[in-house]
Amino acid sequence: MSDTDAGPTPAEAFAALASPVRVRLVRTLGETAADDPAAITFLPFDHPDRGLAYSALRERVDVADSGRFNYHLGELVGSFVEKEGDRYRLTWLGALAYRFLVAGRFSADPVPRRFDLDDPCHRCGGRVEARYTADQLLYVDCTDCGLRTMMIHVPQHGVAGRSHEALLSAGAMRYRTHVRSLTAGICPWCSGRVETAVAEADDETRGQPVATHLCRDCGGVYFPSIGAALLSHPAVVAFCHARGVDLRDYYPWTVPFAFAPDHAAVTSRDPLRVRVDVRLAGDRCRVVVDDRLTVRSVAVATDVADGDENGGEQGDESQCESNAHGPGGDEPNEDGTGAGDESVVWDG
Repeated sequence: MSDTDAGPTPAEAFAALASPVRVRLVRTLGETAADDPAAITFLPFDHPDRGLAYSALRERVDVADSGRFNYHLGELVGSFVEKEGDRYRLTWLGALAYRFLVAGRFSADPVPRRFDLDDPCHRCGGRVEARYTADQLLYVDCTDCGLRTMMIHVPQHGVAGRSHEALLSAGAMRYRTHVRSLTAGICPWCSGRVETAVAEADDETRGQPVATHLCRDCGGVYFPSIGAALLSHPAVVAFCHARGVDLRDYYPWTVPFAFAPDHAAVTSRDPLRVRVDVRLAGDRCRVVVDDRLTVRSVAVATDVADGDENGGEQGDESQCESNAHGPGGDEPNEDGTGAGDESVVWDG
């Protein structure tokens, strides 16, 4: 440990787990024998009855040499493990390390997948494909024009032995959660400060203007389309819900306003303004954002004819100033498919 009380440095933390015995110790303390959550007795994280006694821990880790066992246990105490009375338990940092191990972030050889999706490309009508790579990244791309609608990390632990639909549902959930956190100004990777800038798309893989989210602390960067950033905005969620559509029931890449080029446009460059049109059941919700993804206006118009760009002037208009996020839109439907109601037809 370092001389301060701030916890282990990154080098110390990685070094502390640089042993199969220590990894087994963390795994043993992190595992639970219960398969049913109803069978688990609630204990606060720092309750003295949590954890294992020394003898039980050594037996489960299965290290015959007591000196060797004590050495490796001692290397973890104070960072990943704490001792309370005669019991050892994971610290919060230890619990995070355990979850990291379970997720398989550093495990080798995830099995790549590649399969076609049913919905056509929003830009060219071509074939859309999902790819899960050896880097544990899930992509959703058009194989004809290259339009990319999603790229998200999905730990292989959540993929192994699961169907294509389960993989898509996991990816969609993580994508929505990441984008909503970023638009709220909170980094989904380190909880640091996120700054956002909006720009016109300058890459053929993007169909709409994009929001560039940069974490000032860990340097993480993400580039959702403007429409995707609005998937959980309250005005958009309410507009769709009032017309019988729960956005949580749809994979993000199947929602036209989230990615289709003809649903978003730059209306002003000085100052920068980008509008996104959500079209459903003959009505339209027009959302205008500025260069920092702040929503500047929302206008709802009814009975808008195809190609009527000014129909919003007739609708109920509310002026607002908020980040492009809000409650709702982050959970899948109950069966986890995210396929949505096939009877609903989005207006093109």
